[in-house]
Amino acid sequence: GSPSWLIYDALGHRYIKLDQATYQLLALWPSHTTAESLAAAASHALGRAMDLGEIKSFIGFLHQNNLARSPPQGGWQHYAQSAAAKKHGWSSWLLHNYLFLAVPLVRPERFLRSTMPLVAPMLSRTAAFILLAVGGLSLYLVSRQWDGFYATFQHFYGLEGAVAFGAVLLATKIFHELGHGYAATKFGCSVPTMGVAFMLLAPMPYADVTDAWKLKERWQRILVDSAGILAELALAVLATFLWLFLPDGTLRSAAFAVACVGWVISLGINLNPFARFDGYYLLSDLVQVDNLQTRSFALARWRIRDILFALGVACPEQLPRGKVNFLILYAWATWIYRFL
Repeated sequence: GSPSWLIYDALGHRYIKLDQATYQLLALWPSHTTAESLAAAASHALGRAMDLGEIKSFIGFLHQNNLARSPPQGGWQHYAQSAAAKKHGWSSWLLHNYLFLAVPLVRPERFLRSTMPLVAPMLSRTAAFILLAVGGLSLYLVSRQWDGFYATFQHFYGLEGAVAFGAVLLATKIFHELGHGYAATKFGCSVPTMGVAFMLLAPMPYADVTDAWKLKERWQRILVDSAGILAELALAVLATFLWLFLPDGTLRSAAFAVACVGWVISLGINLNPFARFDGYYLLSDLVQVDNLQTRSFALARWRIRDILFALGVACPEQLPRGKVNFLILYAWATWIYRFL
């Protein structure tokens, strides 16, 4: 509930959120040459006493996040040593990156901005109402001939069918990522790269919409989070509607595949909040907890230690009890999911 500010780290392409005290210290930093004078000035600006311990923590935060002009010791050699320490053999690299690895392939910024006028009508409320109506009608009509719809799946048995289904899956996922890209572009965000991400070594397209952190309105971030799923569902609605009228053959089978990918995989996998899919970021924005997994894992470890050893250590975050319990249960559920 307190004010916060964002720093954009252009080299690391990340956003860092600051609390009021840290922001005030940064604002006063250029005018002071000693920790004592900085603490005195900050105490006056904040209306409360600030000790040297807080100043040291603040300086440690700057160095830890590579925000200072130079490290506390070693100069440029400190950065060279840090870079060398991150180099591992292929087995160690795989161990540290098997959960998620992104390989950028294209820079879509110019394409997204130039084609935005063509896509903008599809992002309107009118388009949403039309898709809802068509989707409801299509699902109703399909339910009346479910056996015929389900029988279409038999066309994908065998190698040729599997290759065709894989091609449809790839095309649908590219459409999914374009949905994220266009939603971010609509709100003035940059989309620097699109490429292939490996989640548990399984390849899938991705779009880098990190810039959505700068959006002040949470509903805008939620729309960017959900844009991929909405794009897939829109495609599924149109494919389901076309399936009703196409004759048996390749096109009808393709429409069936697009519908299945959109309805089943999009809702069943992308809404999963326990992996870093769209559902995770949606949940993070809905419960208003940034860095959801990192913070919930810290709370869960604290609770386990408290249960096992009764150490009496204070809770690492000052949050309402209900939210703390929710985050702990979420962390435990995520650990169980990853284990399985």
